[in-house]
Amino acid sequence: MQEVDLLETDDYLLSLKGKVGLYHLWVDAEESCPVHNLHKMICVYVGKGLACTRIKEHIRKKWPESETIYITFFECENRIAKYLEQLFLDTYNFYLNVYENTGIGYLYGLWDDHRHDNGTEIQVHGDILLERLYPGLETENY
Repeated sequence: MQEVDLLETDDYLLSLKGKVGLYHLWVDAEESCPVHNLHKMICVYVGKGLACTRIKEHIRKKWPESETIYITFFECENRIAKYLEQLFLDTYNFYLNVYENTGIGYLYGLWDDHRHDNGTEIQVHGDILLERLYPGLETENY
């Protein structure tokens, strides 16, 4: 049975629309700890700026269609984001960052099952799906 996703890229990035800050793009390292329900993640890109626009551009130009993208975002002023981005680039090696990336070693993260599988915007995505599946349904009473 083929899985159908009713959500579009714009739906997943809705909470980032119009926000400026620092973002990281991650891939699943395919290593997990079943005892602690943790997934090892590798950060492959760090960027700054208008997050939604920039991430959509990365997806279109750099991201393999078969690879799931995981995103973390820190909202801050652009000048702070520039500083933090350079700090990360000087410290870590990011596979998809080409320019000014002098760091060594990789940035890893451990994500629990819930965050790995559902992200942090599950309520927003659920509301979008509900509206798509049942247009006009009043959800105030639920």
